[in-house]
This record gives sequence, C-alpha cells and structure tokens, in this order.
Amino acid sequence: RAARRLMTDDGFNTGVLYAGNRAPFRPNRAAPAPMDAIEAEGNYARLKVGAASYLIRDTISSLEAQLDPGTFVRIHRATIVNKRRVKELQAWTRGSYRIILHNGTWLKLSRGYREHFDQSIKCA
Repeated sequence: RAARRLMTDDGFNTGVLYAGNRAPFRPNRAAPAPMDAIEAEGNYARLKVGAASYLIRDTISSLEAQLDPGTFVRIHRATIVNKRRVKELQAWTRGSYRIILHNGTWLKLSRGYREHFDQSIKCA
C-alpha cells in the first residue's frame, strides 16, 4: 500500500507529517512550512503547504483522527484547516462563512461545522 499511517510531529506542532516509519514528509527540507489545510479528493487527500500541494492516498476522516485537535479543525465535510493559519472569518451566503488564511486563500466553513469550529477556536 502506497499510503502509510500518518501522524503529526508533536514536538513542534507544525503539522509536519510522518509516513509510517519513514523520514518526515517535509516539502521544503531546509525549513518545513506548516500545513495550511487538507482537502478531500475521493479516497485521496490534498495537503496544502504554502503555495505547494501534495496528493496522498488516505481519506480525510483517517487523517482527521490522526491530527492534533489543538491545531487542526474540520470546517467542511471535505476540508480540515490549521487553526494557526486562520487570519479571519467572513460571513458568506445562507449561514456559511469563509475562512481567510494568512496567505490569502479562502476556504468554506459550512453551517454544519460552524459550532464545532467556534468551540475549537475558543479552546485554543
């Protein structure tokens, strides 16, 4: 199987991922950038790290169970975001909101995940 079990690097809490017993997954070996978000693409997940993105074979639910809930929060059925990368929250349409990241990217916060997001931000 190409995808191995993933977990966060608790030492720095930056969202650097490990693939099984292999070396850390670090897009930029000189200075690992924190992961901004994870988006589902079927049975795959796309890791958004700065301007780069990486496709891995794992479901978003599996990744959510392995990530630190103090750093990452689910904001949509297909999206997990790094709370430390959130810049602002904007009202959007019909009870939905947009989350603006520090790099200017925006992600949809669905109505169903709004309360969970609010509780998660208050605990941080």
